Amino acid sequence: MTKIKNKTSKMKIKRLGLFGNNTNLKLASILFAFVMWLYVMGEVNPQTTIELKGIPVTLLNVESLNKNGLLIMGEEKFSVNVKLEGRRNDLYTVSSSDIVANANLVGVTKGVNSIPVNVNVPSNVSLSRISPPEIRITIDEIVKQEKKVIPNKVGTPAEGYSAEDGIVSENKVVVEGPETIVNTVDAVVAQVNVDNLKNTVETKALLKPIDKKGNVVKGVTLSKEFINVTMPILRVKEVPLLPTYRSNTSVSEGYKLTGTNLEYKNITIKGEIDLVENINYVKVEPINLNGLNKNTTKKMKILVPNGIEAIEEYVDVKLVIEKIIDKKFVYSKNDLQVINLKEGLSSYKDVVPIWIEVMVKSVPSQKVTEADIELYFDAKNLDEGIYDMEVQYSFDKEIEEIKIDPKVVPVELVKSE
Repeated sequence: MTKIKNKTSKMKIKRLGLFGNNTNLKLASILFAFVMWLYVMGEVNPQTTIELKGIPVTLLNVESLNKNGLLIMGEEKFSVNVKLEGRRNDLYTVSSSDIVANANLVGVTKGVNSIPVNVNVPSNVSLSRISPPEIRITIDEIVKQEKKVIPNKVGTPAEGYSAEDGIVSENKVVVEGPETIVNTVDAVVAQVNVDNLKNTVETKALLKPIDKKGNVVKGVTLSKEFINVTMPILRVKEVPLLPTYRSNTSVSEGYKLTGTNLEYKNITIKGEIDLVENINYVKVEPINLNGLNKNTTKKMKILVPNGIEAIEEYVDVKLVIEKIIDKKFVYSKNDLQVINLKEGLSSYKDVVPIWIEVMVKSVPSQKVTEADIELYFDAKNLDEGIYDMEVQYSFDKEIEEIKIDPKVVPVELVKSE
């Protein structure tokens, strides 16, 4: 019995020894496997990083901007570069389409806003970096402003015609868009082509917003696309300009109006062709001459018939006024010729020696001299004999008054030898 028990006890101890050795083996196996896994993961499928470029950024809540009267100015497409970290095999399976980038516009205000970019990546990789981490968006307010409409003619009418300022069916239209752009709009033009036209044109004209330099402004909308425009085409003609004088007026006594010089002799008029063609001259309003005793310049209104327009409204009129002076000339009776003598007669003037005085009133500009006045006798229908003949005269210069003393002198008509 004692031997059997001892044998049994030895067997139990041996089994316990074997069990203990198996546990150590298992632990060693597990440790070896872990080391091999680390080796494989570190050498065959290592931890690494990649960068994906040009990932588009989706803007969220853009609709809420429009509802609040705001909009994005300038660039609306944004992208970022992302750097991912993970096992090489996992990273190889990731493409740009697996990356989701967005920026939330909730809470943005007018002006420049910096919006953080949120990036979602697959669960088997991690996000290392976003470049840039935020985007800059300019927000402007949508406004409406009334702007004046200006008719604008393009081209040149036919020769002898003029395109006048157009008439539009509406003087203003509403311009809508970003406030910074709308503020640059100076006016809205309605262009009408008048090239080679002779008659007034009525048409629908396309509207274009322009700035102060005449450049078309883009990025805005108009309340109307077209507008009705009437562009008058008038006949143009140049006619003489004539002075007129107020009735019952005259310059001061002892003076004379010797010239009227207009700033321009002709003037251009325009109007409907039927009216213009019947006008051959245009007058200046009547000039009051009363009390004038020296050269005077007056600004006078140009008088045009109804329906006619003159290019100029007023004209300067220079009135030349001279003082009348007296001049005395003395002639011998023998210096006078006898005209219209009958055939066979001649004159004999020295019946009584006579000197004839001539008093002349004229203005200095005429420069009257003794040679300018011709004195003579007229013997028409007279026969032989002694006659008291009236002294006749003629002259080329402008003379205000002439007095001859004596006015009548004796002249003898005799038969020619």
